[in-house]
Amino acid sequence: MNIKTHDILIKPINNIKLYITLSKVSFSSLQIYNAAILVMIIRNALVFMLQIALWYAIHKSNNDLSLPYIINYLFLSQIITVMYPRASGRKISRLIATGNIMIKFLRPISIFTELFFDNLARSFYFFLVNSIPLTIIYYVMFKQLPHIHFSGAIIIFCLYSYVLCFLFECIFGCLSFFTYSFWGIQSLEYALTGLLTGKFIPLRFYPQWLLKYINILPFKYMYYFPIEQILQHEKSVLSTFDIFAMLLYLLGFMLLLTFAYRKGKVCVTIQGG
Repeated sequence: MNIKTHDILIKPINNIKLYITLSKVSFSSLQIYNAAILVMIIRNALVFMLQIALWYAIHKSNNDLSLPYIINYLFLSQIITVMYPRASGRKISRLIATGNIMIKFLRPISIFTELFFDNLARSFYFFLVNSIPLTIIYYVMFKQLPHIHFSGAIIIFCLYSYVLCFLFECIFGCLSFFTYSFWGIQSLEYALTGLLTGKFIPLRFYPQWLLKYINILPFKYMYYFPIEQILQHEKSVLSTFDIFAMLLYLLGFMLLLTFAYRKGKVCVTIQGG
């Protein structure tokens, strides 16, 4: 079976009803985990409040920090975290560990197509159940709503960040073809995304020597850039270099995922018969 690069995201959509059905099934399946969802909401709310408390303490010792900017940044970071397709790598790893990945090889739908639409449904669901409680907490604490801005360009940019994160997750998931375990891989992934994306701390507060390296890596496009655009903290538009780099990273991630999947499939076929 040839694995073409266009399989990595979404094959030409000849049967959109099938993909919509996949998303609906995924969305509906999440509704049976009411207790787990409630625990997740409480956990995210506590994390948000603890982050605010931490930055309040930092602000007292450094008045140069813009506290409203930080609070809005943390709010959007929490929303993005629950929306991003974080389960893709773990699902691929589980399929490899159980051997069910062989069934996916035989299906007419690419595994990545299925995962992508599954994640779209999950993202929409988690956005609904998390954004409302976090917004309420924000309003209770600050007596106002978050200051955010949206436009067509910002929405396109956020979609790009979502796809980039999805590809990144799938690449790490495919590494399980060779390691047979996702635990260590996931720890590395969390470390990279936590440190290099601006998930917890805006990259503008990083030391200059570290920013030199971060600015040539794609991770800043996952959290920091989208949040800055939504907050309109960076007034200037994206440069031609930024747009070129974004497209190059997207293509690079797709090619890397294609390569990892092909090699992994050969490895499974040889060992599994």
